[in-house]
Amino acid sequence: MQIQIDYTKLKDNKVICADAKSFFATVEIFSRGLDPMKSMLAVVGDLSRRGSVVLASSHALKERYHIKTGSRLYEIPDDRRIHIVPARMSLYIDQSMQILEIINRFAPIEAIQPYSIDEVFFTTLGMERIFGSTYDVAMSLKRSVYRELGLLLGVGIGPNKFLAKVVLDN
Repeated sequence: MQIQIDYTKLKDNKVICADAKSFFATVEIFSRGLDPMKSMLAVVGDLSRRGSVVLASSHALKERYHIKTGSRLYEIPDDRRIHIVPARMSLYIDQSMQILEIINRFAPIEAIQPYSIDEVFFTTLGMERIFGSTYDVAMSLKRSVYRELGLLLGVGIGPNKFLAKVVLDN
């Protein structure tokens, strides 16, 4: 016997998955007063070890030299325009908490589920009368985070966490 499910009767959770793009690198760029569009910067786990892992790289460094998360310190070319910096986890945690505080303006704390330091899920279910559609919330969130922190957020919207993440990644 095959079970039939009437999906129209299931609650639409209106989930947003938000992810700060190149989070560690972007935080470092802004904290150092560098140009986010042009600066080539790599955040490295341990500067004293040539085989240390690149934890994040700026868009410009990815584009020009194909250095990305998981690359090694020794792969970074000797170019005086490249900033190689150590990881500052307390700074990233502080910025992550500020993002969560901004999200909390749009959703109650019970509806917010951090996934990692730079990625979070939250639902806007029941908030439509205050903030508009889930899409409106997502766009307002992106603008607020950029205006206040200088960080770019990618967002995915779906009826559940899985589909919101799939939308974000595509």
